[in-house]
Formats: sequence, structure tokens, C-alpha cells
Amino acid sequence: GETWARLPIIELAADTRMRFLSPSRRVCLAALLLSLAVPYGAAESYSAQQFQHAQRMHASLDAKLTTRRTRNDYNRVMNAYREVSRDYPESPYAVAAMAAMGDLFAEEGRVFHDRQLLTYAIWEYEALRKRYPNSDYARSALLNEGDIYELDLGNLTLAKQRFGLFLRTYPHSSLGME
Repeated sequence: GETWARLPIIELAADTRMRFLSPSRRVCLAALLLSLAVPYGAAESYSAQQFQHAQRMHASLDAKLTTRRTRNDYNRVMNAYREVSRDYPESPYAVAAMAAMGDLFAEEGRVFHDRQLLTYAIWEYEALRKRYPNSDYARSALLNEGDIYELDLGNLTLAKQRFGLFLRTYPHSSLGME
């Protein structure tokens, strides 16, 4: 039949007017179809915009005295970065967003003397290393994990394990010389 909606991969014929879907499901389907029609490169632009928004929020947080910061302040910034890494995982900004989230968890953990947040920082860095193993951020994440274990959590065994893994994984890295 005649085509009434044509997208790169999806074609719906006029004789299949989605009679079997409720009105609310039709709206959801229409929204899904429109999201698939986003022009090539637009997602890249959206991820850049979201990342820049998160960076501005981060700069505002950094401008506040640490004694004036709240957990909610940190959460708002982390949520902005999380949107980038979750919604645009293929974007070049996703790995930087994950690194920023790890850094924020570590900072918040230090400010509020919260060992659980320091553990979240380690988990975020581990996730970054698994998702983007060849990025420069992965190298720094591994060192950050070692620093948190050594300086914040006092676990020298795990710190040595992370630093040893770094030296084995990146034997020629200039970061290893430090």
C-alpha cells in the first residue's frame, strides 16, 4: 500500500493504521519513530551540548567553598554527566563524563568523609576501564583507584594491586614514571 511514514529502516503502510494500538501507545510509537529520524550527527551535537551543560554545572560547584557544598549539589552535577554517558555511550564525551563522575564521587567522599562514596568512585573508574579500555582516561582511572585505596581507604594491598596492574598494562606510560 501507500507509505505514510518512511524512515531509514522502518516503513509503515497506510492499510496498517495501527488500529490494534491504544491512543497512548500510538503516541509512544510515534515518539519512538521520530527519535529514529534524528538527523545524522544530531546526537553528537546533543551529547556535546549536554556535556557542556554538565561542565558548567561542575564549574559552578567548584566555585563554591567546600564547606558550602551539599550532597544535592554533587548529585545534580553527577546526574548531568550521567545523562551523557548513559544516553550517548558512543559519543567522545561519554568517557570524559564517566571520569568526571568518578572524580566527583571521590571528591564528595572526601568532603563528607564517606567511605561508601569513595567506593562508588572506584566502581565508576572500573566501569570506565571496562567500557573504554583504550582511552587515556582508563590509564588515569586505574591510578585514581590506587590513590583512593592508598590515601583514602588505607588499603595498601589493593592500592599495590592497582598500581601493579597499571605498570603491567601500561609499561611505557609517562604516568607510570610518577
